[in-house]
Amino acid sequence: MDTLIKYRKYIGLGGCLLAIIGCFLPWATALGYSVSFVDGDGKYLIIATVVSAILIYLKKDKISLIPTIIAVVIYLKDALNTFSSNVSLGLGIFLILIGLVGMVIYPFIKENN
Repeated sequence: MDTLIKYRKYIGLGGCLLAIIGCFLPWATALGYSVSFVDGDGKYLIIATVVSAILIYLKKDKISLIPTIIAVVIYLKDALNTFSSNVSLGLGIFLILIGLVGMVIYPFIKENN
């Protein structure tokens, strides 16, 4: 548990980095065409993630949840549509999910005082 507390900032910032990288990787593939998330709502997710990363760096734990929740809503809206369609899922959709999990759990890891 001490290791988790020691690296809590890196968990949050690493999650932000994974989410941003995932936006540029293939989101889905259909009929031989690959689409990245940046082609759609990924721009808004990147903006929300960068704002969240800045707040995490400044140790504004609870405030960083606001842009994180916005990013999660953007992701879920598009991911649920993608999961329900008949396409092959790409690496980006999973990498963004892992990054968002890191961003969400960051404020709930208690810091030693």
